[in-house]
Amino acid sequence: MKSAAIFDAMNEVKKMLQSIELLKKENTTRPRSLTYSKFSEEFIKMSQDGEYEKIYQSAMKNADYDFVLKDDSFFQLSCDTISGSDDTIYIRYAYYPNPRYYCSYEQFLKTHGLSYEECDDSFLIYYEQEIAEARLKSAVTPIRYEYDLHKYVPEIHPISHLHIGHEEDMRIALSKIMIPQKFVSFVIRAFYYKKWKNAMQANDLYKEICRNAKHKCSLVPKDFFHNEKMFLYLE
Repeated sequence: MKSAAIFDAMNEVKKMLQSIELLKKENTTRPRSLTYSKFSEEFIKMSQDGEYEKIYQSAMKNADYDFVLKDDSFFQLSCDTISGSDDTIYIRYAYYPNPRYYCSYEQFLKTHGLSYEECDDSFLIYYEQEIAEARLKSAVTPIRYEYDLHKYVPEIHPISHLHIGHEEDMRIALSKIMIPQKFVSFVIRAFYYKKWKNAMQANDLYKEICRNAKHKCSLVPKDFFHNEKMFLYLE
């Protein structure tokens, strides 16, 4: 897959999230970029062996996200290419769920008989205090997709795979190279079922992007996948 296609796909992801009213904000603190080095050194180091909440807090503090959702979960989308070429050697998409229980600012106002239209951001200081005191969830399930040419080892480390949860060694092989829209729709269906259900019933734009995404996912080259067919994998 070409990096240019992934870059263009970020616009489709934004449309998807906006169409189901799930997008809180896009990262505008830096130019839109794909390279993994756009994320802070602190986050990269911590993500390798840190506790989940600390990883999450590091990312939020350093704006190590591409799209933040209304529940303060976020997506990261990145890829790297061979120097001087557009041939992708590493793709990484990640979903990091918010590890704490708290409602949106709009819902916070509503519980106090207020609306955003009448008070704007006047009560943000109280809302931020509620967030700081919010209890941790008993479990969270981050999701990560990787296509990694350098780490491919036949029968041991699939070139295209999903990580589910915070366990680095848990990999599910994929026979296709996932595009951002496919990854995001997978997460929405798994974690935001009501949004998914409503969109698939009445949101033509969302349905069109999801259905087109399936046909845009190219097959993993045979040389990198024939060994995987003897094991469980996703098509």
